[in-house]
Amino acid sequence: MLTLERRIEKLWRQGWDVCRILGSEAGELLKTRFDYFPSQGTGIGIQWEFRDSIFRITAVHSSGPSQGILRVGDLILAVEGETPRNPAELEDLLLGPPGSSCRIEVLPRGAPETTHAVLVVQVPREPFTPLTLERWRRRAERWDGLS
Repeated sequence: MLTLERRIEKLWRQGWDVCRILGSEAGELLKTRFDYFPSQGTGIGIQWEFRDSIFRITAVHSSGPSQGILRVGDLILAVEGETPRNPAELEDLLLGPPGSSCRIEVLPRGAPETTHAVLVVQVPREPFTPLTLERWRRRAERWDGLS
C-alpha cells in the first residue's frame, strides 16, 4: 500500500501541480526528498508500460527531448547503469534536475530479445508544465467532444 508521501510523489511525477491541488505542505514534503523540486517537473518526454517485467515505450512526445532518440516499442533495459525492477524504480531513475541528462540502455523495437543490439543513448531532462485540475478538466472536455 502506498504511503501518503509516496502518493504525493507519484502525483508530482505524473505532472500534477501538487502544491496547487494539495497545498504548500505537499511541496515542502517533496523539497525534503528532492533538492531540485521545482514548480515544474522534469522528464524525458516518454510514456511507458510495465508488463511481464518489461518496460516498453508506448509514446514519445513530439516536442519532448526523446523525440528522434527513442521510439515507440523500444524496451528500456537500464537507466544510469541500473536495471529497474518495478515502475517506481524506473521513475526514480528517469527523474532528475532540469538540464541534466540520463543514460538509457534500450533494445530497439523489433530486435530479437536474444541479440546484443542494445543501444545506449543520452537523453536530456527538460521541464514540463504541471497538470492542474483546471487544465485536466479542459483536456477532458476536449476528449468528450471527440466522441
